[in-house]
Formats: sequence, C-alpha cells, structure tokens
Amino acid sequence: FKSLTFRVENAEFIIVFDLSALTTVGNAKNSLIGMWALSPTVFALLSKNLTVVHSDLAVNHPTVQYAVLYTLYSHCTRHDHFISSSLSSSSPSLFDVAVIS
Repeated sequence: FKSLTFRVENAEFIIVFDLSALTTVGNAKNSLIGMWALSPTVFALLSKNLTVVHSDLAVNHPTVQYAVLYTLYSHCTRHDHFISSSLSSSSPSLFDVAVIS
C-alpha cells in the first residue's frame, strides 16, 4: 500500500469509509473480531494511537476529525465507557473536592 497515492478528496473519502466500517465492528457486542482479533483495540486505537485533537486536522480536514470523534463516541456509548451522571449527583467528584479546597 505504500506505493498508492491519493488525491486529498479521495483520501478523505477512504478514511471516512474505513472509520464507518470500524464503527460497525467496534460497536458489535460479543463480536470475536472486536474482542480478540483487533490489536490495538478500537478504543486504544482511537483514544491513544491517533492525535484526534489537532489544529491542522480540524482546520484542513474537519470531516475526518468528525468521523474519528464520532467513531470514538459511538464506541464508548455502546460499551458504557462513560461515568454515570448519577454518580456525580449523589456524591461530590474528585474535581468538585479539588475546587472546594
């Protein structure tokens, strides 16, 4: 694949298409591909291995940045990677304690 060269518009389309497919795989619960075959995991790939928040990406390729963020958000929502909002209402969070002190 190293010898392939794409125009910017085509490269953006391919990236968004690939992220769409990754969203489908990453959101499948109890999927052998999603759970065991992918290395790094979908979450690690999107949150650690990619620089999602980058000014050049946001300015020059906002569609790609949105697709990456949507894929990460969709995966986290599907697999309950968010802290429940009910936890913060019943007791103060670490942030609240730090702000108070």
